[in-house]
Amino acid sequence: MIDILNIAQERLVVFLLVLTRVGGLFLVAPIFGSLNVPTMVKIGLSAMIALLLVPTLPIGYAVDIKGPLGMALAVGQELLVGLFIGYAVYLLFVAIQLAGQIIDMQMGFGVVNVIDPVTSSQVSVIGQYKFLVATLFFLALNGHHHILRALGDSMTLVPLGGLNLSEGAFLKLSGMFGDVFAVAVKIGAPAIAVLFLTNLSMGLVARAVPQINVFIVGLPLTIAVGLMIVGLCMRYFAYIFSGMLTNTWRDVYILMRALA
Repeated sequence: MIDILNIAQERLVVFLLVLTRVGGLFLVAPIFGSLNVPTMVKIGLSAMIALLLVPTLPIGYAVDIKGPLGMALAVGQELLVGLFIGYAVYLLFVAIQLAGQIIDMQMGFGVVNVIDPVTSSQVSVIGQYKFLVATLFFLALNGHHHILRALGDSMTLVPLGGLNLSEGAFLKLSGMFGDVFAVAVKIGAPAIAVLFLTNLSMGLVARAVPQINVFIVGLPLTIAVGLMIVGLCMRYFAYIFSGMLTNTWRDVYILMRALA
């Protein structure tokens, strides 16, 4: 009887830790972490996934926890693991929004912002457009399935209570954060280049024909060229996003190994 109670207590602790890791992931992961998803739905989905993950762990699987302080430390570790995994994937969408903001600045939309329903923050028009298109691509490429698969694999790669914030983990996180700017430039490169040439051409016209009001002519021309090139580059955007998403999954697994 005592053995049964001990086993039940150990499995309950394992369930709570798994639930914390899943909850941390759902706080920041794309799609799952959206503010459009009701909180009760997130809680219920987290509990359901945790219930599905716990039986996959060995029967004798237990976490060495000593007292309330040890439990609090273990919960904090699992929350960080979930946050790291979700944040690593969300960085790709941050890069896409940054690319849109760069394009908006060159188009003259720098002060035109909309409210992002996902984060409730102000974002640029093209940035929000690219973000929504990237979300559709993410779902079409089964990105939400890959997130859940990475979550399941994390139980083996980063055991419960086994988080190790090593130098390698911090270097990988900082490297992924630095790649945001490179990815943003790569995604927005065609529009950035064309808009730069358009602005340069308008500057040359202003020098050659001072009678032309460049501000009146240039603003609608820049907007028209920007919208046209953004529309024409959607096929390029889909190709780049697919490749970047593949690199993101690779980086997520490298990060999880660094956290062990």
